[in-house]
Amino acid sequence: MGGEVVEEFQTFVNPERPIPAYIAALTGISDHMVRDAPSAEAVIPAFLEFARTSVLVAHNARFDIGFLKAAALRLEYRWPPFEVVDTLTLARRVFGRDEVKNHKLSTLAGTVGATTVPNHRALSDARATVDVLHEIIARLSAGGASHLSDLTSSGKKASPAQIRKRHLAADIPPVPGVYSFVDANGSTLYIGKSGNLRSRVRTYFSPNETRRAVLDIIPVTERIDIVQCSSDAEAAIRELRAIASERPIANRQGIRPSKGNWLRVTPDGLRLARTVKSETSLHAYIGPLRSRHDVEPIRSLVYAALTAAIGAEEDNAGAAEGRTGTKSPTVPREPSAAAGALPVPPVHGPTFAAEASEPVRSSAGFHARMHRALTEDPSDVFEYAAQKMRALVGRGLYENAEALRTRVELFADAARRAARLRSIAEVPFLVAARKISCHDASTQSPWQWEVLAVRHGRLGAARTMPAWSDPLSAIEALARESEAEAALRAPLCFGYHHEAELILEWLAKPGIRIVHVEGEWSMPSTARFTIEEFQRVFRRSARR
Repeated sequence: MGGEVVEEFQTFVNPERPIPAYIAALTGISDHMVRDAPSAEAVIPAFLEFARTSVLVAHNARFDIGFLKAAALRLEYRWPPFEVVDTLTLARRVFGRDEVKNHKLSTLAGTVGATTVPNHRALSDARATVDVLHEIIARLSAGGASHLSDLTSSGKKASPAQIRKRHLAADIPPVPGVYSFVDANGSTLYIGKSGNLRSRVRTYFSPNETRRAVLDIIPVTERIDIVQCSSDAEAAIRELRAIASERPIANRQGIRPSKGNWLRVTPDGLRLARTVKSETSLHAYIGPLRSRHDVEPIRSLVYAALTAAIGAEEDNAGAAEGRTGTKSPTVPREPSAAAGALPVPPVHGPTFAAEASEPVRSSAGFHARMHRALTEDPSDVFEYAAQKMRALVGRGLYENAEALRTRVELFADAARRAARLRSIAEVPFLVAARKISCHDASTQSPWQWEVLAVRHGRLGAARTMPAWSDPLSAIEALARESEAEAALRAPLCFGYHHEAELILEWLAKPGIRIVHVEGEWSMPSTARFTIEEFQRVFRRSARR
């Protein structure tokens, strides 16, 4: 404190496993030296008590503090929101290559004349880091740095507008939520979200903020509005909704949630669709697509695959009937590999096998099979693509094989997204919970429950609950809070599919507990629309 050492903390930790040889060689620490040392269970709480509200300083801080934080969370200790100064980051900007050959701690310690030589031991390295930090502070002070925020901004200077408007972030709490930059007319200029509103908003007024769109709005910002949320998950969804509603000039993503490209299954074939309506046995959708340019590659792949599959079945039926003296009708199909190069053009080129599939495409059987391939079972498409790709690779046509694989990826991605959206859109009410870290010092537990109520893929309500409480007790209250969302149901979550996909991503996180489900949340067991499933089909085709 003030350059004076007031307390030091040092201890070995018994890792309860052998130390790797290269670590022992690097640090000089052997298994024998840590044999009688305390375990992490004893050291972590002692370190947290020692550090308390201090600023943590480390050389390559992300590495060291990452280990400490992981150990604390593993032992269910709350990791405090420490301010962190990384001397490696600062040194890279303060010490030029003309002064030091690299920015290792040992090199910097020698350059600044540190009183302690770093030797990969915690206390020695910490003492050397202090000397390096003092030199960095001295150099930055010459440029006007005087506060902790000046260290974390690495000596760069904020713009006059950033300095003038910095007071707008003064009273923002350190909680999850959504923030809005608002001008004098009440117009929203920019919307964002964060797990820690205070820390995030303050970065906009630091020299580290370099985005032109943000720097342009800071001079005209008159206030910053916030909406506190119970968790990061709720904040992410509230941000999506706010951007869609306000359409701020500095936000580029999410301002038109209904905009998208879908592929519609109709009795006449596959058609591009801009909107999604109710699905029936005759009409279904896959998507949203990444681009409208994906329509033709997917469509031509599906047409070719189903034409080949139906043709193969006709051949088999014809062979069986031939043995009884009955001739099977002939159907067109794609040329075999022996007939010449397989018709697989570049991804955005013309369709392949379009003429061959045309007579078959008009049949009810073709339509039913296409409906199934896009919504329930991709095996026809995957089997066809696997055989074609293997033939292409066997003939050395690697570019064509890669183009075909790209088509398969586009198809699988669009069908998988639709299948997931279709499944969650059909669920009237779902409640799920997961454990998250708790940074509230007034509580006795390092974790709490994050609980979301979902209606037809939309967030209905969210809350956090103490670790000792039972999420089941909140079902009735969550049902009441989320009633309004039920009326906004749309097929395949159209108009809010970004929100639904955020929820699906959250539901797939480790530790999720499904607390309550009304109706049924399921997908066909055959709906494996993944590139991994295609790879399994491809490997299986080699054994035939």
